[in-house]
Amino acid sequence: PADNGYAITVYKVERSLDNSNWTTLTSTHTLTTYDDTGLTASTDYYYQITASNVLGIGTASTSVLEKTHGVPSDITDLALTIASTTQINLSWTAPTLNGYAFTNFEVFQSEDGTNWTSINTITNIATTSLNVTSLNVNDQYYFKVTTENAYGTSGDSNIENAPTLPTPPAATNATAVSDTAINVSWNQPAGDQQTSYKIERSLDDTNWTTIVASTGN
Repeated sequence: PADNGYAITVYKVERSLDNSNWTTLTSTHTLTTYDDTGLTASTDYYYQITASNVLGIGTASTSVLEKTHGVPSDITDLALTIASTTQINLSWTAPTLNGYAFTNFEVFQSEDGTNWTSINTITNIATTSLNVTSLNVNDQYYFKVTTENAYGTSGDSNIENAPTLPTPPAATNATAVSDTAINVSWNQPAGDQQTSYKIERSLDDTNWTTIVASTGN
């Protein structure tokens, strides 16, 4: 920092785990570098520096953040795209490896968000997507991904869930009940994740008008 006409005499180096509560590592440091050792692997540390001269102590620097080497950082952007009645596509961004070579991504699937099954191991760090197929129709699925490097395995990614698409109702029936009314009925599709039905009407089986956008059940 600027010394404002008076030579800087010492620096105070502080460390924090939360960028709020600070521990002084040294208050008499005279160099502009400092080696902080004996830390915990895979841990975020914040640092700030304060300079002193004969007039007093300056304002602390803007804090900086660094993570010690160890397991990879957690994936935080897992996203799902519903592709069909039996397929959900996953995508994510490769996380920071924190000093050790990449080993694999492992993808987990669950139907209740509690009991998990490993469904794929990906050994190419450039492959950050997976199309999950052969799922049940109109069923809810949960997914998460971990990353492993030569040191160990990260924590879980964000958990995302989505249902596969329902099949169209296969037994739609229309029965005229008067000169101005027709009763329409249909079967419930396989699965249990449908939330409503849309009802459309046509005079020519080509041009359709929505008469109920959502039945609500």
